Amino acid sequence: MATILISTRGRAMYAQGIKQYQKVSTQTSIVDADPHRLVQLLFEGACSRIAAAKGHIERKEYDKKSNQINSAINIIGGLQESLNFDAGELAYNLERLYDYLIRRLFEANIGNSIETLEEVNGLLLQIKSAWDEIRDQALQTMANQRPSK
Repeated sequence: MATILISTRGRAMYAQGIKQYQKVSTQTSIVDADPHRLVQLLFEGACSRIAAAKGHIERKEYDKKSNQINSAINIIGGLQESLNFDAGELAYNLERLYDYLIRRLFEANIGNSIETLEEVNGLLLQIKSAWDEIRDQALQTMANQRPSK
């Protein structure tokens, strides 16, 4: 199951993930992050951007709100690009869900909708929770896929 989101293009996913994660300006080091942890950090980054956008809407700071939402959209796009479609139906379902989340973020941006941001954040947290639960399995799968020396 762990290989569902970790693309066979491991280096490309890592590079894309690092690029997106750098945009969320979190102080956690990504140099030593494994692909599973990198995806966790991307989820965290998207959720933190959505939370910030909600605050900007409340304070009527609409330019800042737009920047935060656009950053969340870019992060979700990075997650979407990292999907491994060889893994089957779950990857395709996640692609459709990510498309939906991106559309809803665009709508939230246009309508300054805190409710829509909360909907997206709730869905992201559900996906992240499932991802967090498979960490041990993912690490074992990655260890088994490493070439022996």
